[in-house]
Amino acid sequence: MSAPDSEITNHGAENRTDGRSSASGFTPIRNRALRVAAVSTGLVAPSVMEGRLVLAVIFGIAVIAAAVAYLPTTRVDDIVRRFRSPLPSAVTITMALWFVSLLAGINLEWSLFVWSSSAGLLIMAGLLHAAFERENWVEPLLLRALVAGSLAFAVAGTLATLIWPVLLDPAGVRGIVSTQVARFALKGYGSLVPCLIFAVLWAGFRLGGGWRTLAVLYVGFGLEIVYLADSKSGMLGLAISIMVLATIWVGLRLRRWMRRLFVAALIVAVGAVMTVIVMALPKPLSTESVVYRIPSELVDRHRQVIWGFVVQNGAKAPIFGHGPGNARHLPLAKLGVAGAGRHVPSHPHNWLIQIFAETGLVGLASLLAVLFILLGRLVLAAGRGETAGWAGIGVTAAFFGSWLVNFSFWAAWWQTAYLVLMVAILGSIARDARADARAK
Repeated sequence: MSAPDSEITNHGAENRTDGRSSASGFTPIRNRALRVAAVSTGLVAPSVMEGRLVLAVIFGIAVIAAAVAYLPTTRVDDIVRRFRSPLPSAVTITMALWFVSLLAGINLEWSLFVWSSSAGLLIMAGLLHAAFERENWVEPLLLRALVAGSLAFAVAGTLATLIWPVLLDPAGVRGIVSTQVARFALKGYGSLVPCLIFAVLWAGFRLGGGWRTLAVLYVGFGLEIVYLADSKSGMLGLAISIMVLATIWVGLRLRRWMRRLFVAALIVAVGAVMTVIVMALPKPLSTESVVYRIPSELVDRHRQVIWGFVVQNGAKAPIFGHGPGNARHLPLAKLGVAGAGRHVPSHPHNWLIQIFAETGLVGLASLLAVLFILLGRLVLAAGRGETAGWAGIGVTAAFFGSWLVNFSFWAAWWQTAYLVLMVAILGSIARDARADARAK
C-alpha cells in the first residue's frame, strides 16, 4: 500500500476531509446526509447489544441518508457497471438460484419472505457501499463511530451483566430484570464479538492516535462479555478465525507451487472432516434406534439430532432443496427424539446444513463460490499489506465460524451486522486501490 493506514484522509487529494465538498459534486445537504449515513453505519453492528429494534432503526437511518446523498447523483450505467464486477455478479446469480429453490419449495409464502428479506438487505448494503466508496472524507466518520460505539456498548453490556441490567433494557420492553437475564440476552451479541474485535482493531489502528487505545480496550470488554454470557458460538468463531488467519499468513509466505499444494491439501482435509461429521450424525428418520457417534462434549445431542434430521431431508431434494427457510416446515420437524429435543425447533443451527437442505447442492455451491470470490479479494489485499484485507478475513471467518452452531442463515439482524462491517472494509480496500493506482 502506498500510504500508511493512519493517513486515511490523504488518499485522493481531490476529496476534502471536512465534508464541505467532494469530488462527486455533492451539495451541502447531500454531504450532511452522507455524514449521517456514515456515523449510523458505524453504529449498526455495535447496537446489536440493545436489541433488534434499535439495530433496525439505526440501519434504516443509515440507508435513508445514503439514498438521499447518493441516488440523485447516480446514473443507471454506474449501477449496471457495479453489477458486472465478480462479487456482485456472483451474489446476483446465487439469489436467482435460491429463487428457483423458492419456487420448488414446500412453503412458497415463507420462502418468499425470507428470500426477499435477504435480497433487500443486500441491496441496502450495496447502496451504502456505493455511497461511501468514492468519498474518502467519509471513512474517518464511519470508523470513529464504529470504535466509539463498540466500546460504549461493550462497557454498558459489561455493567449490565454485573450490576445494572437496566442498561440493556432502558425502556423496559425486553424483560431484562436481572443480571442473569442480561447475560442470557447477550448470547447473540457474544457471537458477534469476534467479528467486532477484528473490525474495531482495524478501524482503531487505521485511525491512529488514541483510537488505537480505545480499540484495544474494546477487545478486553468484548471478550469479558463472551465469557460472562457463556457464548460458545462466540468462542468457536474466535478460534476458527485465528486458525484461518494463521493458515492464510503461512500460505502467503509459500512459493506459488507450494501454495497450490497447500490450498489443495486444505480443501481435501476440510472436505474429509465434513464428510466424517455428516456420516457420524444420527439418523432420526430411520427405523433403528438413534445412535450418537459424536461426543456430546463436542456437539450436544440436540444439535446432532437437528443436523441428522435436516441432512436426511436434504438428501430427498438434493438439487434445489426444500426452499429457503423451510427446514422448520419439513414433515415431522416438530416431532423429536426422547432425551434430545425436537427435530427442528426453529432452524438447523448450522448454515452449511441449512443451505444444503433448503437450496440444494446448487444453492450451496453457488454460495461457496461467493465466499471464494470474497475471500480471494480479501487475501489479495492482505498480500499487498493492507490491514483491511486481514480484518475482512478475520470478520468473515469469525462470522461463518460461529454460524456453524448458532443462528438461522436467514436471521436478518445477523446478516445486517456482517454486511455493514464488510461495507466499511471493502470500501476501504477499494479506495486504497484507487489511491495506489493514481500514485503509480
